[in-house]
Amino acid sequence: MATAINTELLYSLLSSRLKELREEKDISQQEMSQHLSLSRASINNIEAGRQKPNLHTIMGYAELLDIDLKHIIPSINEVTKENLFLKKFPNLMYNGSLDDIDTESMREFFNKTQKKANNE
Repeated sequence: MATAINTELLYSLLSSRLKELREEKDISQQEMSQHLSLSRASINNIEAGRQKPNLHTIMGYAELLDIDLKHIIPSINEVTKENLFLKKFPNLMYNGSLDDIDTESMREFFNKTQKKANNE
């Protein structure tokens, strides 16, 4: 049975990775926009998650950053609706804050997950 991909999570992770990797290589949005023949505003929108990049844009990032696509594109496990962590703590995906999270519940979740992984 195929696993359902959480497209919102996919593009959220993708956009943050594109920005993070570009900044790690000390490449400006302007340089990236020139390489991809896009406006700087488009690069900004892609990296902010307001615009979905197409495949040749993602490949253009990989080319200029000199990295393999596997370091850019999130794995299936990261973006499936079966992601247990996001099921347990869904508001992390939307606001990224731990302020509203019961840290004891989170600790218990991680301990159970760790034990289960160690037994497999």
